[in-house]
Amino acid sequence: MKKSLILAAALCATLSLLAFGMQQHDKNSLVQGQVIDKLTGEPLAGACITAGSQAVYTDFDGNFTLSQAAGSTLSVSLISYEAQQVKAAGSTLVVALLQ
Repeated sequence: MKKSLILAAALCATLSLLAFGMQQHDKNSLVQGQVIDKLTGEPLAGACITAGSQAVYTDFDGNFTLSQAAGSTLSVSLISYEAQQVKAAGSTLVVALLQ
């Protein structure tokens, strides 16, 4: 009887933790975007995009993908360009940096 009570409590705790983790994952969405030069429209490779403790860099074509909560603020920076802060309002984002 005592073992089955402990087993039931452990199972309940495990299921609660799994449900909490799934809820937290559901709140995050995939944000994809491209960083470009504001004057030329050329894609910028190597730009750093940070949100909280996450950081990613743009690829050769200026593209990036980041899993982040909708509405969070992203910081975009690249050497010799002015850093920008943008809201992740949708799933696709284009950020234009000025030199």
